[in-house]
Amino acid sequence: MSEPPRTSATDGLESLAEALNAEPFFRAVSSDGKRKGLRLERDYWTLLDMIAREENVAVGDIVSAIEAGGQNAGNLTSAVRVFVAHWLDERLNGLRRRMSPAAV
Repeated sequence: MSEPPRTSATDGLESLAEALNAEPFFRAVSSDGKRKGLRLERDYWTLLDMIAREENVAVGDIVSAIEAGGQNAGNLTSAVRVFVAHWLDERLNGLRRRMSPAAV
């Protein structure tokens, strides 16, 4: 009898990584009449659009706020990625708090 194929703990992560839209593309956004051009992966643009809808602001306004925050150290694209990660982390932590047995 043959054994079932072995799977590692990272198999699911590897297939997810293969499905990512990792090729960056350029997009210009505007806020207060100023245009900024950023090169981000498609998934980040999708998430920024989602965040903008959730927060009821324009993507350009989010990018301007990140830039004005001064945390970009000259690399606005990286600062946008960090912002998206922090925003998602805050949402996830909020869901965990609401769903914890202590909250019930």
